[in-house]
Amino acid sequence: MTFRALLLFALSLLSGALHSMEQWSSGSFAILEVRGSIQLISIGKTQKLSGAGEFPTYENGLLKIEAKEVATVYAYGSNGLTFKYNGPGFFVVERFEQNTDALETGLRAKTRSIFSLRNGRLTMDDRDTIGESSLVLETPLGRLSGAGAFWAIEIEYDESSQRYRFQIECAEGLVRFTDLNGKVYLLRTRQRLSGAGSSGTPSIEAAEFTNDEEEVFELFDTAMSGYKAVELSTAALQSKMRILERESQGSSKARFKAERRRPVLIEFEPAPQPLTPFRGEIRPPSEYEADIF
Repeated sequence: MTFRALLLFALSLLSGALHSMEQWSSGSFAILEVRGSIQLISIGKTQKLSGAGEFPTYENGLLKIEAKEVATVYAYGSNGLTFKYNGPGFFVVERFEQNTDALETGLRAKTRSIFSLRNGRLTMDDRDTIGESSLVLETPLGRLSGAGAFWAIEIEYDESSQRYRFQIECAEGLVRFTDLNGKVYLLRTRQRLSGAGSSGTPSIEAAEFTNDEEEVFELFDTAMSGYKAVELSTAALQSKMRILERESQGSSKARFKAERRRPVLIEFEPAPQPLTPFRGEIRPPSEYEADIF
């Protein structure tokens, strides 16, 4: 093999290695509107937001939204994802990352997201995502995968009976729901899945959309169109993003698959109070006790 052929071969290997490495960054959100009052927890700060505040506000991609009373939050993600959360309850963004290489070229970026919902209603529009993206929602009843779809889920929990009532609605695309027993349900456009019972053994049934449910999605679309008409600051969104370590495509997929496993929650007990040394003294026996012993 000639020197030129060796050089071309080495350059092709180098080019392939560079293309196999991907640059990822943590995403960000613009909070478009809040109705009612919520507590928003992000990295480094906790704040209370209400309808009286000024919007949009820009936050990093790791959020916890808690509403103790009836409240609504509209948000826009740096990857084009939009969602609406209705409380009371809480909703957590555990992971929200996107491919920075595509972002720099102006193309739609691949994303990988993990959310958690325990109570309330979540409407999510992820139709602008691309095929290799991943979106997972963890719930007490199972796991929902809804990348590239327009869907909603509502969960209610009755503490007295310790029973759940839930409903999943797919307005467009394909949604996959896997219950705690490993059974998989596929929802396509204009289908819904509803159930009730304990988290491990709920009764579940599938049905078609109703006109009322379709109208709810249309109202969400109309509201988001109004928000998007207000120009959001790309610079403000990018200022909340953080560059992550560059990694190969294979390791990226393997790590994300491993992190999708249901986490083990560990609760730490508070540190005990320090012990104070105590020195006791024994009194001498009385005459009566001395006579007995």
